[in-house]
Amino acid sequence: MLELNEVIEVAREPGEVFAYVANFSTCEEWDSTAISAKLMRPVPIVEGTQFEVVCALPVGSITLVYTIVELQADRLIKLRGESRFFDVVDTITLEPTEAGTRLDYRAVFSFKGIADSFAAKMEPGLRRMGAASVQQGLKQALEDKFPVPVISAANARADRLVLPGVSLFGQRGFRLGRKRWNPLSAYVGDKHIVITGASSGLGLATAERLARMGAELTLVVRDLERGQRLVDRLTRETGNQNLHLE
Repeated sequence: MLELNEVIEVAREPGEVFAYVANFSTCEEWDSTAISAKLMRPVPIVEGTQFEVVCALPVGSITLVYTIVELQADRLIKLRGESRFFDVVDTITLEPTEAGTRLDYRAVFSFKGIADSFAAKMEPGLRRMGAASVQQGLKQALEDKFPVPVISAANARADRLVLPGVSLFGQRGFRLGRKRWNPLSAYVGDKHIVITGASSGLGLATAERLARMGAELTLVVRDLERGQRLVDRLTRETGNQNLHLE
């Protein structure tokens, strides 16, 4: 058994910190080991909600299924992760401070089978990765003080030549670009946002992300039937009940 513990303080209200971290698929943005993460079922996020997280660890790539086992709004998030080589219980406790929120992150690993014999050798690496994930990744994500993005010289040249730039407005461009994106921890649960052209392209991508982040959305579309199918899908996939059509 191995226990890791990291504590950080951030200038954010506990409710905002809770909203970001409780959706554990955001660990892809701040966990130094996470290759990918996705929300499974059910939604909205409650006790029993599951997440699939693929991590790069010293023993190789490992897929964990995390389940929320306890949830106390603005105070506590407890998850159990299961994989072939180990199980882990993550307990995230939030306490209000004068400046914002104190976040205590505790992870307890239980190794299985042959992995148990390598636990001692893996411990230093796991401790380094845990510190990097919380002290750097999560803290920076919650502080949200990233500089305004500046277009690269290569992208500016591609835009001037038109066709190379147009080629990036698709799934390939999305996959390439997201590798350089900063975490998105902004709280939009108290925002009402209007999105035009929401049934396809950039409007659709924007609607999907903001719906997952909990914003109230009014989607402006030209085809009511197509728009209603979109609202039904987003409600089913994100649990967001505050979606409207115009």
